[in-house]
Amino acid sequence: MLKNTITIDRNDLEEFERYLYERENARATIRKYMTDIRTFCRYLGQDNEVDKRRMLLYKEWLLEHYAISSANSMLAALNQFLKFKGYDFLTVKRIKTQRNLFRQEERELTKGEFRRLVEAARRQGKEQLALMLAVPAVMYTAQAAVGIDTDRDCSVSFQLDGTFQELDTLEIPVNLYQVAQVDEEGDYESLAGFEILDLENVDNETTAREWEEKAAQAAQVIEEGNIAPTQRTTAEEGAENLSPGMYLVDAQQVQSPEYTYSFTPYLLSLPDNYYSDTNPDDSWIYDVTVGLKPEQEIRYGSVRINKTLDAYNATLGGASFIFSIEAVKDGETVYSDVVSLVFDGPGTKSIEVGNIPAGAQVTVTEVYSGSSYQVVGDNVATTVISAEDPAEVSFVNTYDDENNGGSSIVNHFDYTAPEENDSEDGSQAAENQTGGTWTWTQQTDSTDVQE
Repeated sequence: MLKNTITIDRNDLEEFERYLYERENARATIRKYMTDIRTFCRYLGQDNEVDKRRMLLYKEWLLEHYAISSANSMLAALNQFLKFKGYDFLTVKRIKTQRNLFRQEERELTKGEFRRLVEAARRQGKEQLALMLAVPAVMYTAQAAVGIDTDRDCSVSFQLDGTFQELDTLEIPVNLYQVAQVDEEGDYESLAGFEILDLENVDNETTAREWEEKAAQAAQVIEEGNIAPTQRTTAEEGAENLSPGMYLVDAQQVQSPEYTYSFTPYLLSLPDNYYSDTNPDDSWIYDVTVGLKPEQEIRYGSVRINKTLDAYNATLGGASFIFSIEAVKDGETVYSDVVSLVFDGPGTKSIEVGNIPAGAQVTVTEVYSGSSYQVVGDNVATTVISAEDPAEVSFVNTYDDENNGGSSIVNHFDYTAPEENDSEDGSQAAENQTGGTWTWTQQTDSTDVQE
């Protein structure tokens, strides 16, 4: 066998298929990779020796028989196989093609139309809208008249969309992970561990959904491999001194006293290019501004009702006390319930009522004090719910020297929200408490249910 020449047999293919399976590639991905490699084996025929010349001839053969995007995809699978076997010297470059992020399909925006939409938003003074329009997946154009200066550092500035003003007061950590390198012509090469992203073959057929899936795959690789960020920063500080390439932008979850904010990771190309019909400047942009789109989730807390009975008449039997809980936030009632406590002697009992939005003002009223017991002080107490620790209110009752026995029953209702899959808008149904299931129980002492 000549130097730099290899042979491929069935065992090699089976070994690579096991590797893909153990790497937890999707079944469809495994099938495609193996189909593409078997296509190469059929091309080789009886002579299964492979050198660089035969690889280049195969590349030409693919171009004659397949569309460029299909040929590049088949070359990517073959390159993965060769790298797995340690034959990096035989890999070949993808076939050059004009690429951009936006699919040129009927009923979808062309890149020029998309850019005009962004520019129209800017002309109308809607800078935040223009910013968010420009960031939904990857701001990526593969070719420009001037090649990429791969020795020049890039920077990223982050900007919020202004939906939640309190985010301006919070420090948002942002981690950037480089997942691919880029050459002067705008072609990407996935870094080790990120080959599954197949960034070598992104083109105008790559949909926004596929970019989202690639970002999710990158996040999974990072989590499973415990990979350290290329750079740690904050949304306010931005990032500098970044090598050209593809990055996963992962803004970390943050919390205010009342809300949790989370951000969806996305892929970002550095440098960027904004060429369009109305913006004929095809220069590469090395200092890029991108947006962060937050999602807000309410935090919840609880209120603990402490009840002390300092005197008790055993001949009257159990002493029942009932409390109403009303929580109001931003002028709206966000929680309403009734609970009870039953005493069989003097002492202190407590009950904790949860699932109340943080920041809500809660009013607890002792609406029933038994037939022979009276409240010492006010029967109404107010507090504000915190997501960190239970808010507390306290009441004291004493025996009023009367012999009027009494008992109580509380009708308690629990709501179970529908699963998101069971409703077109499960989250909205949960908020409005529609479409789910209500259950009803009678309670003499609500602490029995908690126990």
